[in-house]
Amino acid sequence: MNIEIKELFMEAWKKYFPDCELPIASFYSNELNNVEFPNAPKPNTKGFTCIFSQIAPVRKGRARAFNMKNLGCFGSFLPFGFTTEITEDVIAPFGTGCDSIIGYPMHELTSEQPKAVLGPLDPLVRVNFKPDTSTFAAPWPKFLSMLNNIDESFLTTDSWANIKVRFSKVK
Repeated sequence: MNIEIKELFMEAWKKYFPDCELPIASFYSNELNNVEFPNAPKPNTKGFTCIFSQIAPVRKGRARAFNMKNLGCFGSFLPFGFTTEITEDVIAPFGTGCDSIIGYPMHELTSEQPKAVLGPLDPLVRVNFKPDTSTFAAPWPKFLSMLNNIDESFLTTDSWANIKVRFSKVK
């Protein structure tokens, strides 16, 4: 990841989301930069595996690299089946948990107006999240446009200032 973009994001995060845990960032690259490929997760008693079971090391600051062999869940490789034009900048489609953080954002990379994705809505994955936690995944072009526009966005409004106060209360 470009260190200047990382520093710009970190500064904006502290300003607009004080006292909030940093988000997990993911991106696609052919360059590993010393990131480790974890082993594929072992299936649970029902035979399922899930990328969310591999999030704990990431939350502790360890970068991870995934591919078809070690991802664990293949929900993010399912066909999308949507053909309608959506004009919003952020979408919240129903799909697998993997789709909300990998599949849909990857699909949005091919869009003329890429959208960020809010999720996961999959009830089978929601049980792995705290009730006040969600994901927000943006394809790289969308992320860069949002970051470049952050000081002119809704995050500078009085309404957002009122919401920001709540962050310190939710721990």
